[in-house]
Amino acid sequence: MTLDSAPGAMVDWWQHTARRGGEENSMAEIIRTYREELPRARFVGRRYTESDRVNGSFAAHWGTWFGNGWFDVIEKANPGRLLDGSYVGLMLGDEGMDCSYWIGILCAEDAAVPEGFAAVELPAAAAAVCWIRGPEGPELYGMHDACVRAMREAGMADWYRLPDGSLIFFERYSCPRFTTPDEQGRVILDYGACLA
Repeated sequence: MTLDSAPGAMVDWWQHTARRGGEENSMAEIIRTYREELPRARFVGRRYTESDRVNGSFAAHWGTWFGNGWFDVIEKANPGRLLDGSYVGLMLGDEGMDCSYWIGILCAEDAAVPEGFAAVELPAAAAAVCWIRGPEGPELYGMHDACVRAMREAGMADWYRLPDGSLIFFERYSCPRFTTPDEQGRVILDYGACLA
């Protein structure tokens, strides 16, 4: 499947998840699109489904993660086994499937999975990645369609599928790009899709 024929259910689900902010009038902009090689990895985190939404999104669950120190639990269980230490929102699914949203960290393939957490095994794969710059808010998280267009225009057009048929999208909150706003209060969110 190519990005030209992106699965409607996954796109609709992501747009709903992202609390679309009207990208046509958005203050968010794509400033970089590139191909990145990702190593084989184990994503360690927790899975959320449609029934876990709070006011239409999963944003409240990120607050729970920080409040409960769950990122610290994963980090302490895996010294030296975190890929880059970024926190990640992982989206899996496609048409006819229950889509899921995961919060966690990409780790080495032999990473420990602490009690109360789960894992997704991810193969080595190329990823199309967009850097989205803007103030933190709905516009920043509502750029799925724009990212898909940018990936296609950059010649990255084939989706990777897990054995169950799921497509893989991700939000990567890289330090310091996302954690340190620029002088205009803008951060950079990495948004990616795994490629075949």
